[in-house]
Amino acid sequence: MQAIIGKKNSDDVMRNFIHGQLRPNKVLNPDLLQAFESKDRADFLSPQYHSLAYIDSNLQAGNQRFFTSPLTLARLINLVEVKESDRCLIIGGLTGYSLAILSQLASTVFSLEQDQDFVQMIRDNFKEKPDYLSRIQQGTLTDGWPEKAPFNFILIEGGVETIPQKVFDQLSEGGSVVAVYNKNHLMGSGCIWRKNNGAITSTCVFDAYVPTLAGFASPKTFSL
Repeated sequence: MQAIIGKKNSDDVMRNFIHGQLRPNKVLNPDLLQAFESKDRADFLSPQYHSLAYIDSNLQAGNQRFFTSPLTLARLINLVEVKESDRCLIIGGLTGYSLAILSQLASTVFSLEQDQDFVQMIRDNFKEKPDYLSRIQQGTLTDGWPEKAPFNFILIEGGVETIPQKVFDQLSEGGSVVAVYNKNHLMGSGCIWRKNNGAITSTCVFDAYVPTLAGFASPKTFSL
């Protein structure tokens, strides 16, 4: 997959996504709507997916990874009110679409990706913004990015069955993690985990499913 530069979808397609998918699903924050309207998702997809950029379905990204549907991504971010002063981390940045969206909301956003090919694509997609390059890191997703912690907001772009404690440890007090929590291989929920007084509490809000990221699966148990 090559880096994609330039707008691929018409203004009508973008408006249909905003008014036909986001608003009916209670994504109403004007700053978040503007962020999605300002970035064409097709710019971060390979050409065969341009016409499917705003379909409400997960797309194969390659290397056993999946792009979260834009509606699910928007609903996850909508679970918190991201502020301009927030320090944010994306775990599983893929080609950089979520980095482009969150950077419209917060001034300091970091993207962690373990796949070398995807890391290069993120860097290629942000080559015209060299100040972003130091915010893109190749590393193990389950480790987070402790050197840049603490974070007010962590977005895990992929399904999870469990989240390592070391990720929660990188939250600031009052901070939040959002991800799709998978109950099984077919069903999941968009959830938020909050850190208050050092304790983590979780709330699941809407139905969603994204295949589970490697390292975020529950340990397998066997019985005789």
